[in-house]
Amino acid sequence: MTSLSRPDFSRSLLALANRILTDLGCDPVHEPLSIAWPDTDIIVLWIVDGLGWNHLTTALQNHDLPFCQTQIEKGLSRSLVKLSSVFPTTTVTALATLHFAEPPSEHGALGYTLWDPEILRTINLLTSKDLTGRVCHSSLYRKRPTLYDRLRQHQVKGTVISPEIFRHSALSQWFYHGAQYLGYHTPAEIPYLVQQAISNESRLVTVYWPGFDAISHVHGPTSSSAPIELQLLDWIISKTQEQMFSQAHVRFVMTADHGSIALTAPKHATDHLLSRLYAGERRALYTAWSCEELKQELAALEWSDAVSLPNELLWEEGWFGGRPKDSTFRLRTLQTTLLPPKGQQVAMPEPEAKILMGGHGGWSEAEREIFLAWWDVH
Repeated sequence: MTSLSRPDFSRSLLALANRILTDLGCDPVHEPLSIAWPDTDIIVLWIVDGLGWNHLTTALQNHDLPFCQTQIEKGLSRSLVKLSSVFPTTTVTALATLHFAEPPSEHGALGYTLWDPEILRTINLLTSKDLTGRVCHSSLYRKRPTLYDRLRQHQVKGTVISPEIFRHSALSQWFYHGAQYLGYHTPAEIPYLVQQAISNESRLVTVYWPGFDAISHVHGPTSSSAPIELQLLDWIISKTQEQMFSQAHVRFVMTADHGSIALTAPKHATDHLLSRLYAGERRALYTAWSCEELKQELAALEWSDAVSLPNELLWEEGWFGGRPKDSTFRLRTLQTTLLPPKGQQVAMPEPEAKILMGGHGGWSEAEREIFLAWWDVH
């Protein structure tokens, strides 16, 4: 069908989530990540939104993460490996995979906007609104056991440390069910909140850091602001480790949900491309066009390097991790997926116009390759 390779779920966020379950004494839902590290009592999981493998390795080369680099490189081996994100490479789909320990085919969060066949609207899962800006009550958020629910069944406490402004969002309530939520107003609170969570006997402490993704969208992932954001992250991690209890055996684990690329504006308006039903991502658009019908549209856009993929084959080839667990999941992805050329995006209309200098969602190397780093604190 295409030279593109599907996600490697055995070396992905799915496998990492199941390894965490196994390490904390719970039964995995899927095959855990095979990795050589010893047992530990407590895991502090740092999720750095948008920090792909290429940007991480550049940051290490430029010494923008000096504390983390020292921790990663201490000992006999480098505690850093490459992992795969999921498809599409977007926060909603990737974090759902991590927090539910299930592939997209099972949790159903198949993009940040999705067609809801029950109410016949395209829903933005980040805002709980349709494309006109109207709030919708969608079944897309149907409850399912989270990582934290599964831990609680084995009397293992979990805590999520995330910005306070996200506390009551639909995604937070969906992803973090079963966990204690500790909100921070500024990153300076994170060291204290991690200590508080461990004092309250949490064995999985998840810290969500959205700043690099925000910088990447607004200014671009290679902007002058990006390394400053990573230097701040590094400093916060160092301060968190300084305040760690000496009696606790704690492992810091760092990963990302997806990578990021620099974007340019579309060469031509993509309005006609969106004249039919659509959902998905600016870099991986689900459309109601067939592949044959898209050829003329792409020629008009001068997108000769764009790729269109029939979604039935994507499902059959396992891009979403298997066949759809629910019949509505297949409907959510419509007919065809469009992957724009490098650096290009579909200009999806929104109630509030946004100029994005960086993005993700597609299947380029920079978007799909992420990392896993770890070290033991005590």
